[in-house]
Amino acid sequence: MLRGEDDLVGEAIPVQGQNHTISLDDQMNGMFGQAENEGGGGKASSLEIDRLDAICGLSESQRAKCVAARNLDARDASTAMVALRRKYAGRTVEFQTPEGQKLWQQFHEEFNAVRPFVPNRATTRNFLGRVMTGILDDQQRSAWQAETDQRRRDDWRRSIDCGMEHLGMLAGLTGRQHDELVAILLEDPPRLDTGKLRTTFGDGNPQICWYGLSRVPEDRLRTVVNERQWGKLEPLMQQGDAVSHMLKSQQILEE
Repeated sequence: MLRGEDDLVGEAIPVQGQNHTISLDDQMNGMFGQAENEGGGGKASSLEIDRLDAICGLSESQRAKCVAARNLDARDASTAMVALRRKYAGRTVEFQTPEGQKLWQQFHEEFNAVRPFVPNRATTRNFLGRVMTGILDDQQRSAWQAETDQRRRDDWRRSIDCGMEHLGMLAGLTGRQHDELVAILLEDPPRLDTGKLRTTFGDGNPQICWYGLSRVPEDRLRTVVNERQWGKLEPLMQQGDAVSHMLKSQQILEE
């Protein structure tokens, strides 16, 4: 079945040098808003502890340790967020100037230093995640890891499906080609922090699929698509390379 052809690729990644101005207050509102409204992410962490309890069956002592870890997370997150807000409050970035590009780079470097303190889920990069292995017993850790791995696979599949829908319309893929590309992308899923991924890119962003395609050797992809379709696919893979740098710089990629 032919999936059709279109020129809709999805929104391009913002790049430095674009001719526009943005407010760093707006950026911080988007980055920190939910965590600040919840007192450093306390509400989200409480829900995560409830889910952990449902999966692993925490004892009263284990739950108390998780709550204590969550409270330390919230304190560290609040301190880090307040400091960054004070430094950049009221400032704007003009991408068309060298000074603006330098400020944007500086802001994101400092934000990336703060990011590990901002809780999303129980990842290895916040306090709750780091102490998790010291709180759970072997059986509980296995149950939690199985749940985490399944959630990661589900999120990856959603990103693939979203991207392949765009690619199918753009390149006119057949059903067979679609299925072969999906199978390739599912072979070696990247280790992505799904909480941070959703915060940064939203749910089911096709650019994550472009990143996945950029990890596949070119000669293997060329065995699936024809020359015309390759002309549509190659620019998306180049976008995927740019996404790769963003995933690494924002500590979303755990590889």
